[in-house]
Amino acid sequence: MKSKLYEECSGSVGRCSGQSVHHPMRQKNRRRVGFTLIELLVVIAIIGVLVGLLLPAVQQARAAARRSASRNNTKQMALGFANLIETRRGYYPPAFIDEFAVGYDGPYQKLLDASPFYVVLPFIEQAEVYESGAITTDGAGFLTADWDYSPYARNGLAAQWGQVSPMYQQISTYINPSDPTSATRFWNTYAASGYAGNFQVFGYPELNAAGWAPLYGRRNLRELTDGTSKTILVAEKRGKVNAVGTNAADDEGGTGWNMDLSSAHYKSHPMIGFTGERLTYYGGWNNSGCTALLPPLDDPADGTGVPERATAFGGVCGVALADASVRSISSSIDPTVWRNLLLISDGNAVTGY
Repeated sequence: MKSKLYEECSGSVGRCSGQSVHHPMRQKNRRRVGFTLIELLVVIAIIGVLVGLLLPAVQQARAAARRSASRNNTKQMALGFANLIETRRGYYPPAFIDEFAVGYDGPYQKLLDASPFYVVLPFIEQAEVYESGAITTDGAGFLTADWDYSPYARNGLAAQWGQVSPMYQQISTYINPSDPTSATRFWNTYAASGYAGNFQVFGYPELNAAGWAPLYGRRNLRELTDGTSKTILVAEKRGKVNAVGTNAADDEGGTGWNMDLSSAHYKSHPMIGFTGERLTYYGGWNNSGCTALLPPLDDPADGTGVPERATAFGGVCGVALADASVRSISSSIDPTVWRNLLLISDGNAVTGY
């Protein structure tokens, strides 16, 4: 045995000298590390396909989440108005009230330059912003005996401007998650809004009077004879538009939650359905063809729009009805049905929406 082992060691150089000997079977069984280029390309292609399949679903889920959050905003606003009018004998706040409201005897007469969205602030957990508009000192020609609150007030003075004024504050409930422009400001002064009220509820379009008189609404809940479940109270409306209604020179590019109503800002007020016998921008209040009563416009990529109309995001406009229920209404809704949802006492049946 010893001589045989000696022969094997001496007959093969290095076989028994401690040098490594490569065996074909061992080399074949050694595990390969890493991917080939082809395998890597296949993996990348599979990942690309999966992303392509999942991305639309993710986008749809995000859009649905934004719509849900927006519906919650309209719900909170409608509930706020419901609670507000309970404290004011059933009266809705006027579309606007100012120092020229001679003869206005409604329950909101102590508010200066206020839109409904300012008046409702304490009822949507924004009492602090509302109270910051308190008029405590005579100033700018307005007496504390005449006015109590104004969204333009600052440091106790009415008709002031600045970042302390309520109108500058961005209110979370008025920011539509589907509309980035609703989180902006106009001229670094007015905070935008992604929603608008129905002028047929907050205004007084049937009043055949000059000036701003039709804006000084004194509508009572009992006047909504078509039913609160068939009357739009609040709807989505793009915060900023590039313009263009029947009077382009009058456009200011969108909606502020408390824009004033000088001639330059008329279309920037947070209202849709702006009509009236003397408000000739959009036609008389009984004119079924006036642009203010047309269905929501699809939100355009370039931001152009008609300020007096609601906006549909992704083909759908979120609204809150006067009974505080919420609906999603297609931009392709029958124009007659949409018009009937805006009008409060036309007596027409509302179906198919």
